[in-house]
Amino acid sequence: MAAPIPLLPDLARLTQAALFNARELLADARKLADAGSWPRAHALAVLALEETGKAGICVQAMAPLEQRAPEAFWKAFKSHEDKLEIARGVLEILIREPVGPIVETFERLGHAAKSGHVRKMGGLYVGYDNGRIATPDDISATEAQTMIADAQLVLDFHMQAWGDADAPARVVERLAESGVDQGQFMVMFREAMEVDADTAVRRVGRFIREQIALGLEGASAEPGNSHGESHPGEQDDQAAATAD
Repeated sequence: MAAPIPLLPDLARLTQAALFNARELLADARKLADAGSWPRAHALAVLALEETGKAGICVQAMAPLEQRAPEAFWKAFKSHEDKLEIARGVLEILIREPVGPIVETFERLGHAAKSGHVRKMGGLYVGYDNGRIATPDDISATEAQTMIADAQLVLDFHMQAWGDADAPARVVERLAESGVDQGQFMVMFREAMEVDADTAVRRVGRFIREQIALGLEGASAEPGNSHGESHPGEQDDQAAATAD
């Protein structure tokens, strides 16, 4: 029998801890990139993206949003591919505009998660396949830079609501206040998915952005980015993410 899902206060603290760890991993990835160590920089950036996915899994488990049984929660929590799929979902659905039918987007997320894990390992180990020796040097500077940028976008999106010291307690309080309404919304969302998945996903994206805005109410400080710098296009990306 699987261990129970952590209680809500622990899930909130775990969410923030995972995001803070992603911030540190990205800082180290940038140091490696500055030194020209692109394969290792890429690997750490993928790990940072995984940590944001872990945070997303914890958020999903917060009642009344809870969608997984304990067995499924811990499987996703420990799965590299599941965490990458969740993180990629935030990037491709909540931050960027989905391209094509949402069903196709979900399929691409699954493929991207598998590929991301394989490429991460390829940046750390020598491999062999059908007579070809693969080395970490197969990871290019462009691939590493793209992964760092993608992970930063996802981290910044989450840090809007989780970046200050009071965030875990504030989120718990907000859930207690609006739990019934959120529970009803999730019931309607599951029903709407069966009728029109594209419209339903747009609605839940709007809902999540609204919850982030609620989470920011009463924040003790403006959340910063992962390493105290401004990223080109960051404000434009965040503005696009909050557009209807």
